Amino acid sequence: MDNLYVYMGGFMMLLNITNHPSRKLSSKQITASEVYGEIVDMPFPSISPYLESREIDVIVGEYLEKFRLMINLWCYCKVNLYSLTG
Repeated sequence: MDNLYVYMGGFMMLLNITNHPSRKLSSKQITASEVYGEIVDMPFPSISPYLESREIDVIVGEYLEKFRLMINLWCYCKVNLYSLTG
């Protein structure tokens, strides 16, 4: 499993960046992963082996933007939920 651990403002998230959704993990794997916070699935992009490097760079840039948006949205939701319940 390729993962990205995110820590912002006291909140933690584990991005599961694979084509293997976390719902299919064993209970032992889920328990071990939860040490890093909430598990959020993000499918790995399909990349043709025939692409040129500039085409791959475009996909990488798009995916990085998806990471940024997902992390910002996740943090925004966590902070607002904490404000409501904290």
